[in-house]
Amino acid sequence: MNLGYRLLSLATGAVAGMVARQVVTVIWEKGFGQTAPSGDETDVDLPLAQIATFAAVTAGVTAYVNEAMQRKTAQWYGETPHQ
Repeated sequence: MNLGYRLLSLATGAVAGMVARQVVTVIWEKGFGQTAPSGDETDVDLPLAQIATFAAVTAGVTAYVNEAMQRKTAQWYGETPHQ
């Protein structure tokens, strides 16, 4: 695995995180009709089940988007994913 692919993979991971955050925000606002928890002191009043659900949804979407983008990057670059 060469340096160019590693740098591209790093950039892809960063972009995947931003895309996943936007997807989760849209899903959360459409599904619950509320703004997504932001991780600051305004979340103190939210029920623990809602925070846990948000964490699980965020983790799942982030993992999916990251894996999909990494595979597409590897395919484009001509590398086998997870070498």
